[in-house]
Amino acid sequence: MSDEDRGPFLTIDQLPQPWRGMMEALSAHNDHPARSHFERIGNGMFEDDHTARELPAPHPIFRFRRGELAAYVWEVDDDWFVRPWRPMRGRTSRTVGRVADLAAALDELLRPPRPWWRFWA
Repeated sequence: MSDEDRGPFLTIDQLPQPWRGMMEALSAHNDHPARSHFERIGNGMFEDDHTARELPAPHPIFRFRRGELAAYVWEVDDDWFVRPWRPMRGRTSRTVGRVADLAAALDELLRPPRPWWRFWA
């Protein structure tokens, strides 16, 4: 198969920064169950997600998806943040959690949803 037959996909080494670093970090967790929900890296403005307006944009953000639910993970100044699974349409909470690192963010994506009143406890 020639390079032309492979389509428009790039290898991790061909990606520009910061996407290359983000994909390298995510690749270190290929065996994590939440990794199977990874969809793409975006700039924080996702046209199909009407609830994404609370995300930092433009900023590189990992997007995870399960059907009509989306979750987001991003890093700012060595701090990691997770916006847990929420429907992409309708009302949503502005809940964002801070975690220690990417592994903890992936773990957070596997947690069952918590009732809204537990976020203030």
